[in-house]
Amino acid sequence: MQPNKITILGSGSCNLVPERMAASALIQYDGKNFVYDFGRGTAIRLTQLGLKQDDVKTVILSHF
Repeated sequence: MQPNKITILGSGSCNLVPERMAASALIQYDGKNFVYDFGRGTAIRLTQLGLKQDDVKTVILSHF
C-alpha cells in the first residue's frame, strides 16, 4: 500500500500568471487519488507527477 500524502499542485491565485498554477492539491489516501480544486494548470501538474486522467476518480470543488 502507498503511504498517504498531500501534494500541493498549485499555490497561486485565479489571476493569470504564467509561472504560477491556481491553488490545488492532490490528496492520496488509502490508495485513492483526490484532487481538491481543479484550476488552471492542475492537469499539467498531475501529468508531471506521472498520473493519468483515469488515476483521479474524485474532484472536490470548494467554490465555483
